[in-house]
Amino acid sequence: MPWFAFESVETRAPAPVLELESPYGYRVSLAQYRSRYNLVLYFPQSVAEGVAALSSFAERTDDYWEKNARAVIVLPAPAGMLVPARRLPPTVIPLLDPGRQGSRLYERLLPGEGRGEALLFVLDRYAVPFAALIGENPVDMHVQDQILEWLDFIELQCPE
Repeated sequence: MPWFAFESVETRAPAPVLELESPYGYRVSLAQYRSRYNLVLYFPQSVAEGVAALSSFAERTDDYWEKNARAVIVLPAPAGMLVPARRLPPTVIPLLDPGRQGSRLYERLLPGEGRGEALLFVLDRYAVPFAALIGENPVDMHVQDQILEWLDFIELQCPE
């Protein structure tokens, strides 16, 4: 499935703010990353897909660090779910969304697409969405490379 590019920056509004529980037991709001980091939000279809994505993003941590980006993996898992045994770098942030409210909120940003599929969004540091990918898994290195290209594009648009 191809990337969905959002309209020009001037006509786009910030994406909805999510506040979810982390696997470590504290609440995390995406608003705390505004003005600081570009975000990659991934809403996998299953916990297994999400855990695989955590590892995939962690393997590319230097690339995301260089792009001033954080990868937020929103797992469809209940509160209290244990995190993977491997310690995650600060560029990879797991969050828990057992009712998939976050996924449903973000799929409304898309024009009738992505209902019930894995969703990935690339946001600038002001939470303005630039691109979305529907139904693809970021474990694929080709997809990871495309995400990094979008982050490069964002930096060209918003160099501050």
